[in-house]
Amino acid sequence: MRLFNLLLIFMLSVLATVPAYSHRPDIDLNVGIAKTRYVYVGTTINNHYSIFISESLYSESFKNQQIEVTGLYRGSYRNFYYSGGVSIATSWCGSYQRYSATAALAYRPFDRLMAEVKLHPEYDTGYRYHTDWSASIKFKACKPLQVNLDYTTIPDYRKSEKRMHIGTTFTSGALSASFAISLPLEGDQKFRTWRILTGFNYCFNLSKSPKKLL
Repeated sequence: MRLFNLLLIFMLSVLATVPAYSHRPDIDLNVGIAKTRYVYVGTTINNHYSIFISESLYSESFKNQQIEVTGLYRGSYRNFYYSGGVSIATSWCGSYQRYSATAALAYRPFDRLMAEVKLHPEYDTGYRYHTDWSASIKFKACKPLQVNLDYTTIPDYRKSEKRMHIGTTFTSGALSASFAISLPLEGDQKFRTWRILTGFNYCFNLSKSPKKLL
């Protein structure tokens, strides 16, 4: 827990210096639920720098719940979109810790279609080191509705598994909601242990000028 606290203080200190480089920083506050079990709050500055704190509120008793802090940078160049970040997590009772990094690259050949690959190395004190990845296709069926298809080994929670995610994302103004079915692709329970992953995000713009959620 001591290392977790030191890393959290470091990440918050780095993020706090970002507004100094911008005369009038554009700041968003995001709150929501991710993958059914996590609640989170986060801030994004100038659409590039983000930090999120999440808590596995709906998973188990409090001492076994997981708190995670993520720092992220994202940017774009023409039709390419990239992001990278680090995360640290621990259970409240200190029974395990997780340290991970994420790097993602997406390409949008035209407005309705995007392809993305993501690399996710992680060290979990319970499951040890593993390198995970995902490949995704996102198709905008209409203005508010996007259809998502993902092949992934990135954990839904902690354990690395080969899974297929099939779902949708609905966006209206500052609110977005997602729904996905997570299907296992290996083991004795192949295609039997389905999971339902739901989430939503609401974005409050804290800068002086209003801005729509991207």
